[in-house]
Amino acid sequence: AAKSLMELSSKQPGASALCDAAEQYLVHPRWKVRRETWNVMKAVQDPRLFDRVKRCSEHSDAGVRRDAAAALSHLSMEVPAQCVHEVLMKLVQDSDHQVCLAAMRTMASLRLESAD
Repeated sequence: AAKSLMELSSKQPGASALCDAAEQYLVHPRWKVRRETWNVMKAVQDPRLFDRVKRCSEHSDAGVRRDAAAALSHLSMEVPAQCVHEVLMKLVQDSDHQVCLAAMRTMASLRLESAD
């Protein structure tokens, strides 16, 4: 996944093409594929990536939601803090304990409060 994304970015410069191509890998059932994809996407630092992360935060797979929570820490400078905070607040209330922990870790790293 990471290799094909890197090849795409060298052939088609621009974050938009990379974000579109990465979407299928962000929800891949294998966690290693998702992790590699997030690692490539961290370098993009494009605010359009937030929409993909937000969609992943609502995915039926808890692993995808957990990865989305962690990815939000890398987008904090590119999107309004309120947007990041809203997504993280939903993830803190997730039914999966690991998703909640990932969201709390991200909130702590961004120094966001859990209540308004």
